[in-house]
Amino acid sequence: MRIKCSAQRNIAETAKGAGKYMAQRRCTAVDIPTVGPDAIQRYDLFLKSQELAPVGFCILRAVRDAGGTIADFEWTYANPAALRTMKASNEALIGARLLDRLPGNRSHPDLFPRYVHTVETGEPSKVEFHYCSDGIDGFFSNAVSPMGFELIGVWFDDITDRVRSEQRMRDRLNEIEALYRNAPVGLALVDPEFRFLRVNDRMAEINGLPAEAHIGKVAWDIVPSLRDSAKPLFRKVFATGKPVEADLSGETSKFPGVNRWWHEKYYPVLDKSGAVTAVGAVVEEITEQKAAENVLRLSAMELRHRIKNLVSVVICLANQTFQGNELDERRQDFEGRLRALDQANSVLGDENAWWSSELGALVIRIFEGKTSPDQFTVEGPEIRLAPRITMALSMTLHELATNALKYGALSSEHGHVTVTWKIEEKTGDVELQWHESGGPAVSKPGRLGFGSRLINQVLPAEGGAVSLQFNPAGVHCTLRFPTGAVAEVT
Repeated sequence: MRIKCSAQRNIAETAKGAGKYMAQRRCTAVDIPTVGPDAIQRYDLFLKSQELAPVGFCILRAVRDAGGTIADFEWTYANPAALRTMKASNEALIGARLLDRLPGNRSHPDLFPRYVHTVETGEPSKVEFHYCSDGIDGFFSNAVSPMGFELIGVWFDDITDRVRSEQRMRDRLNEIEALYRNAPVGLALVDPEFRFLRVNDRMAEINGLPAEAHIGKVAWDIVPSLRDSAKPLFRKVFATGKPVEADLSGETSKFPGVNRWWHEKYYPVLDKSGAVTAVGAVVEEITEQKAAENVLRLSAMELRHRIKNLVSVVICLANQTFQGNELDERRQDFEGRLRALDQANSVLGDENAWWSSELGALVIRIFEGKTSPDQFTVEGPEIRLAPRITMALSMTLHELATNALKYGALSSEHGHVTVTWKIEEKTGDVELQWHESGGPAVSKPGRLGFGSRLINQVLPAEGGAVSLQFNPAGVHCTLRFPTGAVAEVT
């Protein structure tokens, strides 16, 4: 047979020409027609390309038994990549039998039986398979193609690392999918038209509809009241690419006629260019929490009302007890201290949060009704205080204000009190400064009265510290609260 050379010859024809040339050179027992010089040249080029190929390539010759059945294959060529994979030398491999070296090939459906099929039918094929035999355990890509009389070319590549990496990736994705599907909060993903792309089981449970019933619908198709509340939030995330969160309420088909509450967080899903392609939602049912907060708020209001009534009763008792001109000043001091406690209680109650109060509101209450606004300055960050510190600080500031009204800066129309506070970076403590100026000259009293003793004792009893200085220009007092006293800082 003569092989015609042409620029349009494909790789299969080249391989077949190479196969005939190999047969002529190595398989002398078989009568192979002579091939032309063009085919030999093409084979040499093909062979050089395989020498540099990163994947293994072998040429195998079919070996038949006396009955004409293919019983084995013989290696007639192996490129360097194949020799490295099989950990063999060219001298040891060429002329050796396939099943002698790799007996596991015989029973593997993707190897020996497939090679036989290609020789008998001329049909090429390519597969990926797991091979665990002959001391080998890995995954391989394998392609086989006819190359001429009784010859096949076999390309193979070790893809174990790739396959196992893909399996690990699938395992991770399955774990993520399981976490998403079984998360204890509702999870959803919506497209730019606000339609559900997917929801998890918890979201479906919250809305009272199967997960598949959500796909393609917008949130307000399922919970109509969310149109006015949720739609602007979704729109904002798509427009700005920044997350938002809010408490929303509405009725669902699961609880018709019952107003439910949810805390919802919306976050952007970005593509490689940074554009928002979808918005994710995290939804937590807080209906019971809202109900509990409402009960607690009502209880705090009731408690506040009862305490105010109790303070009024005590004041009435004090008025009856401290009668007479000589006791009038003591009675006023006693009443002022009770009212300081009532002011602290009012701050807690007015904020509907018995468990904390805002420092600025507490300080301002101390001055209200005692002096004009232009005689005091209040400045500092917003800080929320725990109830015990609220009560102790209210009593301390009341005593400072009372002393300023009687003897200090507020006793003069030109006097001024400045109250500032900050959070110390190193300790996290709150430091409050009380500074009087513009009043009469101040001197340290010969003995400490009840008010001064109260200032020095009440706050330290709650873990704080007090430094009281009677400077001639005006009283200066530094108060410090431990970090544990601060309920929240914003």
